[in-house]
Amino acid sequence: MNCNHAREQILLAEGRGKYTREVTGHLQSCDECQRYQATFLGIENQISEMGISKPLLTSAARLDQIEKRLDGKNIFASPLLKFRRFEKERGRQKLSVAVALVAFLFAVAGGLMFIPRPIDRESIAGLRVYKESSINRAKSPLKKWHAMVRLAGEARTDAISAAARNDSDRVKMLADYIEELLRKDVERLVSFVELRDEMLDFAKDLARSESEFQRLASHYSSSPEIAESLVRIAKASKDAESRLRRALQA
Repeated sequence: MNCNHAREQILLAEGRGKYTREVTGHLQSCDECQRYQATFLGIENQISEMGISKPLLTSAARLDQIEKRLDGKNIFASPLLKFRRFEKERGRQKLSVAVALVAFLFAVAGGLMFIPRPIDRESIAGLRVYKESSINRAKSPLKKWHAMVRLAGEARTDAISAAARNDSDRVKMLADYIEELLRKDVERLVSFVELRDEMLDFAKDLARSESEFQRLASHYSSSPEIAESLVRIAKASKDAESRLRRALQA
């Protein structure tokens, strides 16, 4: 579950304890969504504390005041007096409820403005935004590396599925994306010494990926465009593996 889905569920939930297991798990691992949740719950608490304001002077109190001013004089008072004052008091109560409702709607609308729009991963631009967001959100080099490895795995799986659907345009786009990911993003992370064990594991994974995509390219030899894109993914995996092993030997 990503941050977009988690924040939508936070807004839709009826209370703190009504989150699904996926949302709860995401909140435990995402500091930004925890802060978002705290802000939203704070707004809800403020709204719940907004009571209906009472009139400064009730109808009964106003009638008592009038009777005191009459000082016992026997003066006829129309029954419409009580009715009109009752209607006025009820109107003020309705106005108070309306004000509270408008405040609530503004608070919810304000919260919805902070929900990021879902990223469209059906285009190369959307994939790049998704990649940068995933890596930049990570707080440490190790977490950034894990994000990069996860993204590479997702893209390879998507490429295999697209090839099975005979979607040559999608496979080509993913080949462009994987080449960029395994070149630019691997290079900017290999300088961290603490990632040596992670780099070795990923190098082995890339070697397996190269073999797998070379085999797939042979399987799709009857579809030249798909086969060419799969060969590009295999070559990108091999090149990234070579760079990682050189960095490990340095």
